[in-house]
Amino acid sequence: MVKECFATNVGQKRFKKLRYMGRGRVGMEARRLCHLNLRVGEIDFEKEILEATKEHKKQKWERKRDRAMEVWSENIEAVKELDELRETVRSKMALPVADK
Repeated sequence: MVKECFATNVGQKRFKKLRYMGRGRVGMEARRLCHLNLRVGEIDFEKEILEATKEHKKQKWERKRDRAMEVWSENIEAVKELDELRETVRSKMALPVADK
């Protein structure tokens, strides 16, 4: 889960871009840049549920836990299917080894 997300300014670095307007006019547009920073980590859902002071907060953490488990199980199934597909492709492409 995402623990922290913030953007930082790159400074004065900008891209210059032409902006086309009506009547054949053109203007300069400065495209600014930024860095997006994400910090991810594991969340102990059971601890969060126990520490929740209000009932709706507990329900919110339970929903988040259920969704995370659902996504995790879908990813595990997809990885298993991909591994099986790779094995079948490898077995079909395997060339017989010639004896010397």
